[in-house]
Amino acid sequence: MPINIIGTEKFQTNLERWLLKNDQGAGDTLFQMKGGIPLVFRNYSKKLYRGMTVDDAFIEKAYNGRYTFDRHTAWTKDIKIARKFIDDPAYMLGNASSSTKYKIIITKVVAQRDIILDIDSFVTFMGIKQLEMIGYDETNVRMAANEKEVLVSRGLSVTRADYNIIS
Repeated sequence: MPINIIGTEKFQTNLERWLLKNDQGAGDTLFQMKGGIPLVFRNYSKKLYRGMTVDDAFIEKAYNGRYTFDRHTAWTKDIKIARKFIDDPAYMLGNASSSTKYKIIITKVVAQRDIILDIDSFVTFMGIKQLEMIGYDETNVRMAANEKEVLVSRGLSVTRADYNIIS
């Protein structure tokens, strides 16, 4: 039986690095520690959303088969929040100088095996004040609560059925 790593300094450090900097190394460490994260914080079976700006290469791969994310990604449980991230440079995928860009919303039910951490459930369950008391950065915790974030592992595939072009 895996050991619960939620209260460890290593977990806290890497979660905060992910939240603050979208640090892929921190995402890798959390992915490796996934077996020690209680299932209640990795089990979300409803739709997740990701708003982003993409280029022709993404559209072509997703339309003609599938696009596979080669990095860990942040998703949200709220489509309104996903819409706010469409123009964020951190959510730009592909060639930034491409003349053709598409704003899209991806809607996908993600398999449990692909969820590293339902950060929203973690923050809700633990409580913002309690997390601050044990040393978590208040800004990070509140941001995670507001964004209803879920950390998804690399290798997630998207097909044409999973996204809608906004503009």
